[in-house]
Amino acid sequence: MLSKTIFLLFLTLQSFGAEIIARPFSIDFLMKRDAYELDFKITLACRYEKFVISDSAEYEYIYKELNLQTEFKAENNEYDRVTLSLPNQENLKMTGYFKQNKECQSIIKLFLKDKKYTLGYFDDYSRPIRLGFYKKTRLAEFKDFEVETIKDLLEGVVYGFSYTPRYNSVYVTLSTDGKPVDRMSTFARTNAAKDPETNMPFRIKKSPL
Repeated sequence: MLSKTIFLLFLTLQSFGAEIIARPFSIDFLMKRDAYELDFKITLACRYEKFVISDSAEYEYIYKELNLQTEFKAENNEYDRVTLSLPNQENLKMTGYFKQNKECQSIIKLFLKDKKYTLGYFDDYSRPIRLGFYKKTRLAEFKDFEVETIKDLLEGVVYGFSYTPRYNSVYVTLSTDGKPVDRMSTFARTNAAKDPETNMPFRIKKSPL
């Protein structure tokens, strides 16, 4: 019985790989110099299905964060030209004896953090408004990083926030060329408390010690 179980287990496991490759790329866009901080990360991920005595699947993941470079150059008195680049090809590979379900994907995180304005709720004026997008690409056994995902959104545009005053709040949306981003992320919009004196969100204040 034991030998039969071992044989069946061997049949369910196969030695083949899964891999994702990120090839060199460069993306340029404009951003107001004094308005935002940039938080941009791309992580490669691969997973395999663990062998468990269960009807449900369990997965083990490995990760690799890409070595990205960010360069800021003054475009004019107000804007910087931001260049996000991956200078060298990087990859993440998974090999070994696993069940067939081995797949890879990329995780894209691109956020702006407001240097001036806060969410302003519950008398907390220390938390800046932070918007962007977080996207996991589709899983595949062999995959290239889909740089078009962010190129289509950012290349050659002005990246920032749009502020729309309402009765007692300000509707804030992620924008490109002043137009709200209506795809990619549920992190692209929020409501902030409105300062009645300015019709804008409250200014950031440091929390008292």
